[in-house]
Order: sequence, then structure tokens, then C-alpha cells
Amino acid sequence: MTARELAERIMRVKAMPVVDDRQRELVQKTILGSLNRAKETIARSETAGLVSWRLI
Repeated sequence: MTARELAERIMRVKAMPVVDDRQRELVQKTILGSLNRAKETIARSETAGLVSWRLI
């Protein structure tokens, strides 16, 4: 699942308009920032330019 897909899924759950590109970009930026700060519980791995996350 890409960060964009994750952002869109969260926006649908929260009843936010998914067609609003600016709002989606802000949600996506928040998600990525949160994932990068959660280093003790979530591991980031990168393979062939694709980034994935997994729970530790």
C-alpha cells in the first residue's frame, strides 16, 4: 500500500473529501512524518527505490 493509498483510506474513514489534493497531501505528509518518528515500533526498509514499513 502506498502512502497515497493509506492517506486516502484514512480520509475516507474520517469523512474527509478525498478529491481535495491539498488536504490529501497534508494527510500523507503527516502519516510519513509519524512513521519516520516511530523508530522504536516501526521499521523502515527500502528495496529498489520502494519504501515499506513493518511493525517490530
